Amino acid sequence: EVDAAVAAMQPGDLLLLENVRFYAGEEANDPQFAKQLAALADVFVSDAFGTAHRAHASVVGVGYYLPAVAGFLMERELEYVGRVATDGEKPLAVILGGAKVSDKLAILKNLVDRAALICVGGGIANTFLRAQGIDVGASLYEADRIQDAYEVMRLASSRNDLRLLMPTDVVIADAAGTRINTVSVNRIPPGFRILDLGRRTLEDMREALAPMKTVVWNGPVGFFEREPFDRGSIEVARMLADLVGAMTVVGGGETAAAVAKAGVAQHISHVSTGGGASLEMLQGIMLPGVEILRDK
Repeated sequence: EVDAAVAAMQPGDLLLLENVRFYAGEEANDPQFAKQLAALADVFVSDAFGTAHRAHASVVGVGYYLPAVAGFLMERELEYVGRVATDGEKPLAVILGGAKVSDKLAILKNLVDRAALICVGGGIANTFLRAQGIDVGASLYEADRIQDAYEVMRLASSRNDLRLLMPTDVVIADAAGTRINTVSVNRIPPGFRILDLGRRTLEDMREALAPMKTVVWNGPVGFFEREPFDRGSIEVARMLADLVGAMTVVGGGETAAAVAKAGVAQHISHVSTGGGASLEMLQGIMLPGVEILRDK
């Protein structure tokens, strides 16, 4: 059926195949399945950066049987995300949010030697605060990553040219979310959770970002899915948009959503379409879907 559809195509026609993940050979990167896909075409144009970290048949396998080239989106992703991961203009700032230190630890390890500023927010910041001995109330944190957070803080303190910007005030709420307040990180009552960055912390971040030439942001700095705890992430998006002469790169679905909600996407150098792919590239990992293009 597919062969017949391809044979009937005229110049300028497009043919969209069924989702290839319905077939076991896709995720297994089965050579026979990859050959079947490759037989339909003369050239393989890879433009799905968001899946470039997966060694699947339609991402990698097809490239063994066809000339493999990057599409325009893939090219742009590699230009911006790749530059941050390797040789972005300094000074470099890294803003990390999201729920887990474990998801972002490898990024910190890859970029810490080149960064001049590291800002932490979201659930990640809770783990760093616990590593400082601060009681975070009922806030979520990773007890098994406290030592990792401590090591990052120790490394930052040993370098005169690296600043680790931690929250000094936070927005908190009770379990019902009806009692909301902004307090110093040292004054979080029992039963309350940290759900966003406070105004003073955001002002400190804006000031610290001003001289940066490259800024990468991955992960919301608060409970972005729920108002009013999306305000911190929206404010960070506006900070990046206001920077003059800096390359700004944003990665991750919720982070991109914050940029869109702030209405500043056109003022960000690059909003990445890759979730796991951009994370792995920022960790310094060569993506299988990119490697196959390099080999060609």
